[in-house]
Amino acid sequence: MPTAAKTNTIPAKQARAQRTMERVEAAARAALNQESWADLTMAALALAAKTSVGSIYARFPSKEALLDRLDEVYCEEIVALNNALSGDPTLISFDNALSKFVRDLARYHRAHAGLIRTLILETRTAGHPAFHERSDRMNGALKGVARRLGELARAEGRTFPADKISWVLFLVLSTLRELALFPQGLPRPKVGFAKGEAEIIEMAQGYLARMEGRS
Repeated sequence: MPTAAKTNTIPAKQARAQRTMERVEAAARAALNQESWADLTMAALALAAKTSVGSIYARFPSKEALLDRLDEVYCEEIVALNNALSGDPTLISFDNALSKFVRDLARYHRAHAGLIRTLILETRTAGHPAFHERSDRMNGALKGVARRLGELARAEGRTFPADKISWVLFLVLSTLRELALFPQGLPRPKVGFAKGEAEIIEMAQGYLARMEGRS
């Protein structure tokens, strides 16, 4: 009996550990909307997450390990957003799908601008060990959206080179990341989060219009 009771506690402990990790991640994301990564302390993070510094270090041996986890979560969420869009059966027109792609990603990047700014400045560089693998995953999800857009375009009698659709989607994502770095707006073109969704949609549509019909 004692052995069975001990075994039964393992899932409960794992669930508590998972909840603690999620609280720490959420607290870090919220804090980064207000302060820099350098100013964020584990003590402040523990207070916000309602846990102990020791519990944080048990899951993340260093701030770098926590940052790496946040980068992985960012990758997973961008992939999930794009996969949901490429599989959305309610999208029946090219322009509607393109607009939804921009708006969904813009809202995500606006809500998590501090996190994304930190990832760009601190870890999303080619020198990071997981950079290429995570970039490949996000690019693969973008290609899924591009294929869906291509299908919708062909159904409307429009022709865009498949690689050009992917390029425009990547340009949109890159623009949104830059907006996280420059929340007051980009100098060229002058785009800001305040009305950036419409401007970025117009930019993407303009690029694609110039490419339509090209092989």
